[in-house]
Amino acid sequence: MLAQHFGRSAQTLNREFKERFGLPIAAYVSAQRLQEAHAAIANTATPLKVIAANLGYSHVNHFSNAFRRQFGYSPGALRKGSLKGTDDSE
Repeated sequence: MLAQHFGRSAQTLNREFKERFGLPIAAYVSAQRLQEAHAAIANTATPLKVIAANLGYSHVNHFSNAFRRQFGYSPGALRKGSLKGTDDSE
């Protein structure tokens, strides 16, 4: 639908998006959602399973794995404040 809206094929839209923003559309959206999760974990007491569900993850473990891939540490480590030497202001 998005590609049709912009009058492009899905492949063309994704390629053009990646050229401009450095990531394919799906990866960009995922990264933005994980940034929101990072802020929620750092600044609220919202349970991780609620944050994961709000982001559309079917299970908190899937969310935790994606979070770790994105930031290099677990959401639990961020929540506990045990990131010695890690800049968690991303």
